[in-house]
Amino acid sequence: MSNSINNDFEQIGPAYIAGPTATSGTRANATDGKRKVVFLFGWVEGQFKHLAKYAQVYRSKGYTTIVQLSTTADYNLCHGNQDLKSQDFDSLIAYIKEHSLVEPHKDDNNIISNNNASGNDKIVIHCFSNGGVFKLRRFITSLHAQNLTLKSTHVILDSCPGRPSALSGAGFLTSGITNPYLKSIVWTLSYAGLVPFLTLFGTSNHAISRSASYAVSTKNKDGNVHGPRLFLYSDSDDLVQASEVRGYIQEAKKEGVVVEERFFVGSPHVMHAVVFKEEYWNTVDRFLGLGMKPNNKNQCKL
Repeated sequence: MSNSINNDFEQIGPAYIAGPTATSGTRANATDGKRKVVFLFGWVEGQFKHLAKYAQVYRSKGYTTIVQLSTTADYNLCHGNQDLKSQDFDSLIAYIKEHSLVEPHKDDNNIISNNNASGNDKIVIHCFSNGGVFKLRRFITSLHAQNLTLKSTHVILDSCPGRPSALSGAGFLTSGITNPYLKSIVWTLSYAGLVPFLTLFGTSNHAISRSASYAVSTKNKDGNVHGPRLFLYSDSDDLVQASEVRGYIQEAKKEGVVVEERFFVGSPHVMHAVVFKEEYWNTVDRFLGLGMKPNNKNQCKL
């Protein structure tokens, strides 16, 4: 990350915030009801310089960007029945309250996937990998603890959510191995060990199992985000299997959430925008231009 990019962002609590670079951009504190804001939630231990590239694209399109990185601590807090430490977000919540990006909590059971903001606002959540889901869960439950709900209008899920499976676990454990022969051996041993481990101990308390619904569903008791979902996934993701994502797509549709999906062929985990840059951002642009009313099949048409 260059100093020029770094100096554009102001840190508030766990977030890094920067206004739009496009001359047509409208900042988060606009009073005309036509704001464009995106919350970016990064993958576990992802570096800021990588998220900054996505932020720069959004800023060039007129968005204020609010970047939150995910760490191993987020995973640990989401595992089991941990205290999610909502106080970590107090300063960020004060900022978004000041800029009217939240509203008092309503009965989420009466909200499916419709636009939750007024006018022409676009308040977007763009989440990467399971790590982004962990951070998202902590953030929205912290809002809920203060009786607040984000006025989100769109939710984009890149390479997430997954499930705690032997396939994905073996992929995670071998993701940093470049030697193909060594990777194959370690993958086989990891998979063989994970199958009985997950069978014996179960997955219900795993951080992924406990957090995925906060990205997919609008019926969580302790906080939700609203808006149609765009799932971006591929056949070459070793950490989050395509079949796992498709399972969540079906769950969202059954709940009545408006869903769009884009399946890539050949791009690895959280690399879809790198391998298929033009297609990726064209898909995002079309999705963000969609109206919020679902059709009979709960399927947005791009």
